[in-house]
Amino acid sequence: MDALADILKTVRLHTSTYFCSDFNTHWGMNIPNRDSGLFHIIVEGECWLKIQNKDELIHMSEGDIVAFPTGGAHWISDKPDSAKQAGQDVVEQIISGTNPFFDPHKDMSIKQTLLCGAFDYDSSIAHPFLRDLPCFIHIRADESPELEWLRELVSVLSRESKQPSPGSSVIVDRLTEVLFI
Repeated sequence: MDALADILKTVRLHTSTYFCSDFNTHWGMNIPNRDSGLFHIIVEGECWLKIQNKDELIHMSEGDIVAFPTGGAHWISDKPDSAKQAGQDVVEQIISGTNPFFDPHKDMSIKQTLLCGAFDYDSSIAHPFLRDLPCFIHIRADESPELEWLRELVSVLSRESKQPSPGSSVIVDRLTEVLFI
């Protein structure tokens, strides 16, 4: 019997990827607290993150994955002092085809690529698995050589997100579920 599989079926996990985009200007997003989880993957480059009500700045490098299983408020940016826009506004702009952090006239040799998304589960279920999820998970690429398969999954996710084809949105969502699991 696979207890994790049973739990994941019970909580009705659903994931979605908002975007996988290149940024070549200064950028920053404020993400408020929310009822469901979210994640960021640093596909290329590096950035900074700060969790609300914590003093520590977290430096993230290429391949790092951060997740907020319970939707914790935070900001993420290229530099700690970069101006930050509302995360929801940024997602809406990128989905509509207007990336506020990309200038086609700038040098593309200096860029960052970020993959962001969310995972939802039936929060009405009072399952200990959901109750005991940490508020923040950081998987550092340079400290996790045994997770090479995870980096390969992120590479596939990134390619599929950036080069959409018929059915790719479903593929991306399912691969994101595997990422969460």
